[in-house]
Amino acid sequence: MFLAKANQHDLECYDKVFPAINSSDTNSTGRAFMPDRIRVTVRQWHETKYDTTLKNENVYYLSNNGSRVVFQYTYPNPGFSNQNPRALTMSFDGIKVRAAIRKLMDTYSSNTGSKSEWEDCKSFEGEAGSGSKLEYHQYLTIRGTSISSTYEKLEIDVAPEGTPDGPYYDNECLDLIPDPEIANGDINPTDKVTVTVADIYKLRNYGANQNVETVRSEVNVTLTSEAPTVKLQYNQTVATGSYGFQGDEVQPRNLTLTLDPKTGAVIATMAELDQAHSYIYDHFKNTEDWLCKKVALVKNETDRFSYVSYAVTSSLSNSYIYYYDILSVTRSSSTSLGATSFGLLAFSAMLKAVL
Repeated sequence: MFLAKANQHDLECYDKVFPAINSSDTNSTGRAFMPDRIRVTVRQWHETKYDTTLKNENVYYLSNNGSRVVFQYTYPNPGFSNQNPRALTMSFDGIKVRAAIRKLMDTYSSNTGSKSEWEDCKSFEGEAGSGSKLEYHQYLTIRGTSISSTYEKLEIDVAPEGTPDGPYYDNECLDLIPDPEIANGDINPTDKVTVTVADIYKLRNYGANQNVETVRSEVNVTLTSEAPTVKLQYNQTVATGSYGFQGDEVQPRNLTLTLDPKTGAVIATMAELDQAHSYIYDHFKNTEDWLCKKVALVKNETDRFSYVSYAVTSSLSNSYIYYYDILSVTRSSSTSLGATSFGLLAFSAMLKAVL
């Protein structure tokens, strides 16, 4: 925190926009699962009519206590207004991230000269996986009939719930998100289950009309009430180390299978690595993200999920190619302690429909 030098106009915005929010307002009553902290990425953008430039990118971790934290940012000074450093105030109460900063309008006119005005506060309020851009400065130039503007913006990007920090992404997911809830009608106490896991490579090339799958390995495991957890290791193959990506270095990958004898559910836990190299109109965009997955199997069925996805796309050439490392998990047999029928398949809310 840099309260001493932070701009007072910016600091006042948080109380103005969120007057009822303070360090004791957590708004968390009844929340069954709340993270201790959340990761927020703040990107500093400089924009003109013709160009958008990323000037800076910072990753912050906000604690789940409602306390506000002030972060400083500076931008190119147009010369007549010296309001640096600017102050972005953020907080996290276990559910929502809140952020506020005020917009400064600098205007230069060849006829009337220069002036600066503080405009309305710009704010963001959102949960995990949300985001927004806050425009905190505009420099307007008027020379005769020629009018141009530059903009300074802060992009707030809140990590999705269950985003592991690494380096042990798969194992971290065991505690980052709750187990899927099992409906009462699906509960079937079980003391022994057999699970089959197949490791699959998949290529989907829409331009060439290709859809290829290859099973690389298959293994059967038994989960019991005495030994309810089994970890399986896999080497990911489709992740790339190009474009500054680093996820390909995480080897081996771990799938955790756990039997809950009381419900009969088998919980499969792993992280998904998403990589994308895209050409969009006139620029490249590279993204690499990790997201936790948990799937509950409560009947004899098969579920599939990717633990790596790598997309190479171009809107210019109309090319869309996707590579996947996939696990197919099949619950094939069980020994029941009670009822003989099984319930429905329960999915984690964060399971993506990519397959």
